[in-house]
Amino acid sequence: MAYDEHYEQRLCSLDTRPRLGYDTDARRRSAAWLMTNDGEPVSKLWDQPATPDSGRAAGGKSGRPFPWQCLLLLLVVALAAALRCTTLSFQSLWLDEGYTLVEAGRPWGELLAALFDPRQGYPLYILGMKLWSAAWGTGEAALRWPSALAGVGAVPLLYVLGRRLFGRSTGLLAGLLLALSPLAIWYSQEAKAYALALLLILAAWLSLWEAGEGGRPLSWWTFAGLAFLTLLAHRLLAILSLIGQLVYLLYLARQGRLSQRYRPLFLGLLLGVLALSIAGLWLTLGQAGAIRQFGAEHDWSTLLQTFTQFSLRIAPTPPEPALGPDRRAWLLPFAGAALVGMAALAADLASPGRRRRRAVFLLSSLAVPPAAFFLLYLIRPFYYERYLLEALPFYLLLLAVGTVSLGRWSVRRASGVLFPLLGAATLALSLLPLAASWQQVQDWTLSSRPSKEQFREATLYLQQHLHPGDLLIVHPGYIRPLVELYQSRLPRRPLVLTTLREPFAENYTLRDFYADMDALTRGRRRAWLLLAPFHAASWDPNRWVEEWFTLNPFLHCDGDRRPPCVEEPTSSGIVFNGLTLYCITFNGNFRQGFPTPTLPVEFTFGRSIRLFGADLEPFQRPLLPGDVLPLTLYVQGLQADLPDLETVVRLVGPDGQVGAETAGRPLGGSLPTTCWQPGDEFLDFYELLLPEGLPAGRYTLQAGYRLATEHQARLRLPDGSPWAGLTEVEVVSP
Repeated sequence: MAYDEHYEQRLCSLDTRPRLGYDTDARRRSAAWLMTNDGEPVSKLWDQPATPDSGRAAGGKSGRPFPWQCLLLLLVVALAAALRCTTLSFQSLWLDEGYTLVEAGRPWGELLAALFDPRQGYPLYILGMKLWSAAWGTGEAALRWPSALAGVGAVPLLYVLGRRLFGRSTGLLAGLLLALSPLAIWYSQEAKAYALALLLILAAWLSLWEAGEGGRPLSWWTFAGLAFLTLLAHRLLAILSLIGQLVYLLYLARQGRLSQRYRPLFLGLLLGVLALSIAGLWLTLGQAGAIRQFGAEHDWSTLLQTFTQFSLRIAPTPPEPALGPDRRAWLLPFAGAALVGMAALAADLASPGRRRRRAVFLLSSLAVPPAAFFLLYLIRPFYYERYLLEALPFYLLLLAVGTVSLGRWSVRRASGVLFPLLGAATLALSLLPLAASWQQVQDWTLSSRPSKEQFREATLYLQQHLHPGDLLIVHPGYIRPLVELYQSRLPRRPLVLTTLREPFAENYTLRDFYADMDALTRGRRRAWLLLAPFHAASWDPNRWVEEWFTLNPFLHCDGDRRPPCVEEPTSSGIVFNGLTLYCITFNGNFRQGFPTPTLPVEFTFGRSIRLFGADLEPFQRPLLPGDVLPLTLYVQGLQADLPDLETVVRLVGPDGQVGAETAGRPLGGSLPTTCWQPGDEFLDFYELLLPEGLPAGRYTLQAGYRLATEHQARLRLPDGSPWAGLTEVEVVSP
């Protein structure tokens, strides 16, 4: 039977007679929020969506939403916008977001050619970000705005799809779940293609449902266009979604709802695009870099992790104390709603007509893409929950179906005194997923707690503490673009970055690595390592670089001169979220002897400490307010058993006012004066940050020592002064 004839018979067979029962029951009025479009009572597990025919048959009411439902939808969309758009600059850009900017910096010709290169992951998004960043800049908020807008747009789309399939209340609850979804909010605040791909995938599925139900050519071409755009937005998500759409199209063809005119065209194009895309994905995953990144052992706990990430973006294992309380018990309401939703789908599958179609549709969008992904996982074990993001809105729709179904059941089954009790219990149970999602969003999205790699904070720390001539290694080398991006925001504090050869290169041995480090550190006073441990695991599986810094901080130093109270260090470094910063000071390098200061001075503090030199090495001259003034002091301990002292460095104006000051224990506390031995010489490093409002003029640079616990008790020079004048510096107006 041709599609048009079949659809016409379906329309003629619609039962538009008013249903019996529940007409005068008070239960109907108390559950008005659960009613369908035309106000009819529900006789199934959930509300049936009204068609224009059923609306007119029930009394001429249109299929438009009630005004209060429009208001609720607007409130849900406003909530989604507030949660996604108000905290865009809270977190630093992390590695993948930085590479979005790197990719967007490619020439126009390469970006246009990438649209048709199956090995490119998300060329349409990168092309759009080139235009966007040129217009709005490269700040955190600017780069994340497109994803935030796409994430907000997905909320009303899910409402429309839920309303088409299961009715207004289900669609509204699904939209609210998406608005509060921690995982959806997370990817709506990333300068990555996932939010855009999710929006396009949702729109493609909606157009597919409309095309399958209405059969109009415009709907089919809309679906084809959206599916093609999805493929350009994110290859992997689009491939998995296309597999589910192909399954649903085959079902429609078998049911005679796919026109003979369009069936060969759509199925042929879909299969062809799918085959080419899978081939491109296979080639991409076969590249050496992808093998290192995605090569892993099979771990079937990823199935459970998908559920926990989709629900609350938490791990299925107990969290570390720093990550907050254990919220795994909050997963139970999600599991309960999902089970009820699956039972409702099973009931629909056993029913004829439209109910079966919507069940097949939801299963095709929810179950088929993850099933296809885990089949690929059997061949190449790689997993991140974001690769299954195309199924997230349909999972939330399943939760909404289960929640509303439970409410319907309680309305129908309860009577007498049990009705309000069971209704209240059902309402409370339905609110638990929303409450859990809100708590998770409040703890992570709305707080200042760092949750992404802190390249911004680590780079700023380096710009405030590095001295000219210091060695700075970034490891692995591919994190370098993020550091360059952030250090370009303060160009007067340049960082000279060094990267290492890949330790896993062929025939590269530990002896070669030590030779490289020996060459890099020769003549240096300090060496810094900015390490991204998660990313370094694929480059440096033996952790040679990290161990060189953590287990050998006094490597190439005169070990006999190390104070006896300083144990062999095992530094844990300065920890940022996702990054660790290490520093080694080469005091008393046995190969070159102790260096000579550029500013020779001679001061003795209380017959305890000798200050015999300084190096003043500003990054830029002349000095401006906001600059950092690096200072190296040459000090010698004259007595044993010194008290716990700290060094004070300051700038003093002609009027005696202190313009800038910093203080700290020697070598950041790693070499306290209580451990000094008579005759020991050390280099001590300080950084003086000039305030933004510092007046222009000439200042005297002074240094002194005081008790760390009693800041007023100072060591004094023989003339009674507590300050040693090192030199004068000039600060000019910007």
